[in-house]
Amino acid sequence: MPEIGWGDWTVLETGSPHVLAIRYDWRGNSVIAVHNVDSKPQTVRLPSGQPLVNLLSNDHSEGGKIAIEGHGYRWYRVGGLVEILNRERA
Repeated sequence: MPEIGWGDWTVLETGSPHVLAIRYDWRGNSVIAVHNVDSKPQTVRLPSGQPLVNLLSNDHSEGGKIAIEGHGYRWYRVGGLVEILNRERA
């Protein structure tokens, strides 16, 4: 994932002190990593404005609302494949 290796990162507000979300941006593409550090399930809403495509399963998010199990994690690409292919290279 070049976004993580070479991109700029921003910590996102999740509304939960138990959930860490970091957005990585590189050349017009973005990835969001979400980690629940609590043993209890959490539900958070991320400020993305675009569909979130889960990179590890088919559990995608259209509205930025994410349910995550205790000690769970999710990695998302911001926007769908069509949106990524249509972006201009920065």
